[in-house]
Amino acid sequence: MIYNYTMNHSTKHAFARQFILLTVIAVFFQWQSQAFVSADSSHNCRLWAIISNSAPEAIITSHLITLPNSLKNLSQNNDDGWGIVYYFPCKDYPIVFRNSLPAYLDSSFDSAVVTISQANPRVAAAHIRRCSSGLCNIPDPHPFVRTKNNRHWLFAHNGTISKNILLNLIRPDYLAANPPQYGGNDTASWIDTDLYFIFILQTLEDLNGEIRPALGTAIELLHQAIPETGRFLNFYLSDGNTIWGYCEGNTLFYMHDSLETAYSAVASQYPSASQESWMELSDGQLVTLSCENPPLVENIENYFTKPTISPKVKK
Repeated sequence: MIYNYTMNHSTKHAFARQFILLTVIAVFFQWQSQAFVSADSSHNCRLWAIISNSAPEAIITSHLITLPNSLKNLSQNNDDGWGIVYYFPCKDYPIVFRNSLPAYLDSSFDSAVVTISQANPRVAAAHIRRCSSGLCNIPDPHPFVRTKNNRHWLFAHNGTISKNILLNLIRPDYLAANPPQYGGNDTASWIDTDLYFIFILQTLEDLNGEIRPALGTAIELLHQAIPETGRFLNFYLSDGNTIWGYCEGNTLFYMHDSLETAYSAVASQYPSASQESWMELSDGQLVTLSCENPPLVENIENYFTKPTISPKVKK
């Protein structure tokens, strides 16, 4: 049986008004959503990390999936895959989830977030990629993971650095012993972040594992090699017990919540619609996040090589 519904003149006008109203509402919410997603779309990538004695499940899920500026939403402008890493149990080797699909189109991203959030990890870290260097059509290699001196390191970068500059800073013998994880012998396929990580680990080993002096030395050498306007050096680094976040060239925020289950987090974009309790770092600032202490913010120049001052000779 076919039911024919015929509208009279007044009904048509009422329907038209309702249709226009609904269209306006739909366009508004679409615009509002895009306003969050498109905010500062100049970033090559986006990164996020959290540390806690037991990272709250709801916080991880909201930061990565549900909030307006979650990594899932931001992945519309960073659509070359995603990577998530977490340490569980404490001090164990990090467990990694990756894919080449954009996070906002990939149900396995949501599944990985649920798995990690339910583990209540000590450290969890995530990254969404907009490829600008090396291999592109692969699962997001960030966060990069390496083991050195019985410490399991992870590293992610938000920016682009000349691979030639990095290769000039890495000793050939160290590169041979610690080759790039992607690209094999094809140097054009190497990823700048992979080399950035190798360079930092080289400096860390040279300075006997002293984190801040090593990061200061690495950044100082990069400053000497890269003009100020071309420095996109944002990163986070973790050994599973501490997170270090460095800001230069792109935005980087951190926050600390001491209520109930205390946690600290760092992100290239605060996940919420407004900044709320997130604090923005300035270029050249390094934040150290741990379970035991509130965030520590320092100027990286504090760890640059200090010039030697010769004592004055008495006449």
